[in-house]
Amino acid sequence: MKPDEKKHFWILYFLTAAIVIVFRLQLDPIGWMVWNMYNWDCMIAFGIGLVIAIGKEVIWDKVLGKGTPQPYDAFWGIVGSILGPGTVLLVEGIILLFIQ
Repeated sequence: MKPDEKKHFWILYFLTAAIVIVFRLQLDPIGWMVWNMYNWDCMIAFGIGLVIAIGKEVIWDKVLGKGTPQPYDAFWGIVGSILGPGTVLLVEGIILLFIQ
């Protein structure tokens, strides 16, 4: 994996993981909770990551000509968009296993 591909991977990995974490926040102390999304939040995060990964290559690089369109950059961005929410689900499952 080239350094540019790593950058695409890690940016979308952390971005999609952060989106899922924000959706999972529960504000119990004030009596209001974010709705239970039944893991749709992971699909929303993946969709946003997918649009960013492909959109960056197609719109920014190809149409606007501000970079070199490379399919592997989009591929590694999509992989990061899959693994970001997946990691949040894995860590959440491990934590809940030990709490209960």
